[in-house]
Amino acid sequence: MKERLALLDEDASVFYNFEDVLLNASTNQDYSLIFSDNNYSIQIRTYEIQKIFQNKKYFERASDYYKKLVTAPRCSTGSKRLDNLLRGGIETSAITEFYGEYSSGKSQICMTLSVMCQRKKEEGGLEGGVIYIDTEGTFRPDRVSEIASFRGLDPRTVLDGIFYTRIADVESLEGAIESSLKLVEDQKIKLVVIDSLIAPFRAEFLGRESLQERQQRLNRVLYKLKTISEAYDLAVVVTNQVSSNPNPFVGERLRATGGNVMAHATTHRIFLYRQGQKRFAKIVDSPSMPQSETEFSVGPSGVE
Repeated sequence: MKERLALLDEDASVFYNFEDVLLNASTNQDYSLIFSDNNYSIQIRTYEIQKIFQNKKYFERASDYYKKLVTAPRCSTGSKRLDNLLRGGIETSAITEFYGEYSSGKSQICMTLSVMCQRKKEEGGLEGGVIYIDTEGTFRPDRVSEIASFRGLDPRTVLDGIFYTRIADVESLEGAIESSLKLVEDQKIKLVVIDSLIAPFRAEFLGRESLQERQQRLNRVLYKLKTISEAYDLAVVVTNQVSSNPNPFVGERLRATGGNVMAHATTHRIFLYRQGQKRFAKIVDSPSMPQSETEFSVGPSGVE
């Protein structure tokens, strides 16, 4: 479906043709870019685009880009073994996906990260706040308080640094991400968590007849998250569910939901699984890390 580009005057809430806006470029009206097809649209404010591409050259030396990557801050997971697997922790300006069955440790990792992010950089943190979007009701403030206490932090201060919302449908998820932009700027947000990203899409779009619409809207949400992560140098962590492989003789027994849209949009994919009482994390896909795995555990201090 061909996309059309328009601009929205935020005060009047009406669409303008692109040419009309260019003719009135001398005005100081605040416009937002809208990528729209039929009924659904997602905004990318002009200042976000400017922030990403301000003073950016068309090309740069790969050696300079490499320096940016190796010096970019990372957020510790709270587990030395997981940090070693991820070469220092969760990467900023990227989307990291954790997927697995229930009780594999996805939410525990997210809650531990929401504590670790607020620590000083020399302690493995990012010295910033957290946006926590909960789609399955798995966030527990008492658990976060316990993790903070065991790690020597004040639970009240840590909870005050987490901006939480519980959402139940795709429209609310899209709205929460849009509303997060002001928080990111005002509250020095350095981590955005969505646990889980796929849940509302699977619940709302049932059957093959709605698959195309589901994937289109999922793709827009992921694109928005990627834009925010790069514009503000923050980390985005999403969790994902699994489904059974219809052909278990080819590939893994379980596979991440979301199809190719999810696979292409996320930067790093980590599969979490259990063998008895032991938990394991396996890098399935990453542009910078080889496939490898490690054991981790969950205790009073969170992920260990």
